[in-house]
Amino acid sequence: MIDKIKKLKNSYYNWVTKEIQFNEINDSNEYIVINTPFVDQNFDNINIYVKFIDKDTIELSDWGYTLFNLEDSGVNLSKRSKTVWKILNQTVTDFGISLSSKNVLSVKSSLKKFPIAKSRLLQAMMRIDDIQYLNKKNIKSSFNDLLTEFFEEKNILFSPNIEVPTINGISSHFDFSIPKSKGEEQLIKTVSRNDINAAKIFNYDVSVTSPVRQNSKFILLVDDYNHLNGISDEMKTIATEGLSLKNTMVLGFAEIKKKDIISN
Repeated sequence: MIDKIKKLKNSYYNWVTKEIQFNEINDSNEYIVINTPFVDQNFDNINIYVKFIDKDTIELSDWGYTLFNLEDSGVNLSKRSKTVWKILNQTVTDFGISLSSKNVLSVKSSLKKFPIAKSRLLQAMMRIDDIQYLNKKNIKSSFNDLLTEFFEEKNILFSPNIEVPTINGISSHFDFSIPKSKGEEQLIKTVSRNDINAAKIFNYDVSVTSPVRQNSKFILLVDDYNHLNGISDEMKTIATEGLSLKNTMVLGFAEIKKKDIISN
């Protein structure tokens, strides 16, 4: 097991070194920009901006780009859609970040906890960026709301918004935990469409969480109920690459409604 943990750590460090870039902003000694390998809905790389408040404290933010892009895609935040603002506020709460009056997403952190803060802000930015797929008249609630109603109707016990400490000291976020009668659990991440970013994050979170939750099953649950395009083979491949298919699955909501795949 120790060798496996070392392999996972080395794989993660190599990925970080290769895929994430840190650069100074021209004409600014105040901010450092982190270029991540993840993309937004405009297929632009998602960036995080870091400012040192003092030698041991930093602030990470999106400079307001996430909500700007959301409105630019046609989601009118000024109308205060109940669904949109519920998801927005819930995401801010779940990931422990702040939303300013100028629509800037940010989080303050000690330098020591920088990796955790970066991970939380990045996942929150991508979750909020995903709201634009709710900009359709036929979608009245978020996917997580839909799942909550489904679990309650089926009398399935669940816990929402689970943080699992991992082998590298950074907690991984799962949207639902379903306990099993034999002491096992199902850890679920949700995504509202075919999303390569979500598949990458799921793959990483499972790889670092599975050594500490060896009896768990991990599910990436896709909303193919509101978005009827099916689950792409590319997404399935990226989500499960290098993982055990015995405890890792990519499922659609339409499928679990027909079968008792998720239960206590």
